[in-house]
Amino acid sequence: MSRLNEIAKILSKDYPEGINEDEVVSMIKDVLPAIRDKLKKTFKDDKPSLLDAWNDVREDAEGMFEPLLSKYDMLKIVYIASKFKNNKNIGTAIVEMSNEL
Repeated sequence: MSRLNEIAKILSKDYPEGINEDEVVSMIKDVLPAIRDKLKKTFKDDKPSLLDAWNDVREDAEGMFEPLLSKYDMLKIVYIASKFKNNKNIGTAIVEMSNEL
């Protein structure tokens, strides 16, 4: 099981009304380029620690997830963005995936 699928499984299991794992995977994949672009702008050629990178992008988590509102249910986006912003393990794993693009 890929790291992305593991995160999707955790997030879908914890969502109060249930959420499809495949939908979570799609949401995360859709936001990865925005995270990568934000990191490139902020750090340019520097290689920040994973924690520093997450702390930087989490400040604008809502802004990065906002474009997804036209494609997904708002409550689900708010839930995923909140988990990204407030859960270090989830957030750093997603940031790390964005570096792999």
